[in-house]
Amino acid sequence: ADSAVQAAVDECTAELGDSGRVLLRKSGTEPVLRVMAEAKTDELCEQCVDYIINAMRESGRLIKEK
Repeated sequence: ADSAVQAAVDECTAELGDSGRVLLRKSGTEPVLRVMAEAKTDELCEQCVDYIINAMRESGRLIKEK
């Protein structure tokens, strides 16, 4: 629900276009939010995930990173 995190997700989604996707999913068994992406390259995938996690960190939403 954080606007900065949503903006990061929207930016990554726009960058990936039809060639990938971003998914944030709350776990049903653990108190975690999974940040996942699919992209043409591993590098782009990791870049998007890192960008979203950084937005979570900057907004104070990140407690622990695995």
